[in-house]
Parts: sequence; C-alpha cells; structure tokens
Amino acid sequence: MQEQLTEFEALTDSPAPIPTGSPVRVTGLAGRGALLVEPIPSESKETE
Repeated sequence: MQEQLTEFEALTDSPAPIPTGSPVRVTGLAGRGALLVEPIPSESKETE
C-alpha cells in the first residue's frame, strides 16, 4: 500500500485504551480484516 491512507478495524489486548491517532505496532490479525495492535511507547515515556 504505497502512498495511500488506509483505515482498518483494530483490536488490542492492552489494558488501557489507545487514543485515536496514536502510533501502534501491528502484532497479528484478529479476524475478518481486523488487525491486532499494541501501542508504541513515546520516547518521552521511555526516558522517565
């Protein structure tokens, strides 16, 4: 998918909600076209 904006349904096992627009890592597929994702910690949180 080069140079295209595409939206997908996504699910997470994360205990906290992931805000819209947050960076995520795709970890797998969760059924009919949905992605399983996890949040990517921001650099500022990693250094605290």
